[in-house]
Amino acid sequence: MPVTWTNILNASHLDKLILNGNSLDKTQLSSSHMESFILNSNDLHKAVLSASHTDNILVNACQLGMHLLNARHLDKLILNAIHLDKPLLTASNLDSLILNARHLDKPHLSATQLDQALLSASHVDNHFLNASQFYKPLLSVSHLYNFILNVSNFYKPGINASHCHKAQLFDSKLDSLILNASPLHKALLSTSELDKLLLNASLLDKALLAASHLDTFFSMPVTCTTFF
Repeated sequence: MPVTWTNILNASHLDKLILNGNSLDKTQLSSSHMESFILNSNDLHKAVLSASHTDNILVNACQLGMHLLNARHLDKLILNAIHLDKPLLTASNLDSLILNARHLDKPHLSATQLDQALLSASHVDNHFLNASQFYKPLLSVSHLYNFILNVSNFYKPGINASHCHKAQLFDSKLDSLILNASPLHKALLSTSELDKLLLNASLLDKALLAASHLDTFFSMPVTCTTFF
């Protein structure tokens, strides 16, 4: 059996080594070393760390500065279920890690990488759009609003047609995310943003939505609230 960090250290020792600022301060490690130590599953497997410790390693800016990770590693850290599984993160930390512009913003990721990180079919369908994993209670209203509707995050120039296409998103999941009152109630949307999201063909062609759901949505009484 190959010798790895997880073979040598029990959980409590690995916790101390990684989380104790005196033992492992990011200023003592080069960017490449930090990346290798944290992201390589042979060095750090989620099974070794408690949920609270994983929260601290991944989310706390003092422990893991985003400038230490390049876009490729950030993609891997956020999207690979082996490295980042929702049960390891509290709702508030999930908000911060995924949605806060300081943690996931275009300056850190190229447009292509942002597309891949947010809208790649295999990851989005399973990680973001499934109601059991991406659900309104996990997100504050302002974060949900920004993630879905803000033109800097969800807009055609940042998402090419091949990514924002019916083939990439299952109808039922897109319907659930946008139209279902539980994951995303229309009251979260201002009138102008609702128009952009549902009616503007360049943003979201109505062909992406099942006709029955679209009919149901427009037959409902509309109560819109702006949160900004």
